[in-house]
Amino acid sequence: MVTLEFLRVFRGLHRKGRQSQCWRKFDDGWKIVSAHVSFMAESYLDHAAALVALPIPGEFREGVQVNLDRSTVIAQPLLDYPLSEQTEMAAVFEP
Repeated sequence: MVTLEFLRVFRGLHRKGRQSQCWRKFDDGWKIVSAHVSFMAESYLDHAAALVALPIPGEFREGVQVNLDRSTVIAQPLLDYPLSEQTEMAAVFEP
């Protein structure tokens, strides 16, 4: 088993990630039989800005972060609302 963390430039951002590999020895040598790679966002603000190609100048970063934090507080009651497994989703209407 191998697990590691790595740094890579991805879509203009320096991204941190993790990788795991499970190796097995066969008659013809060692081979990876299972693997997983994932990126970890350093900050939601930077990640979201990069995804929509919207650079956020330094002088606005604090204000943008404050608004993201406010949005989280506003959305939390909705996210916490209990739904049973029997609750059906709304119908989708197509023109």
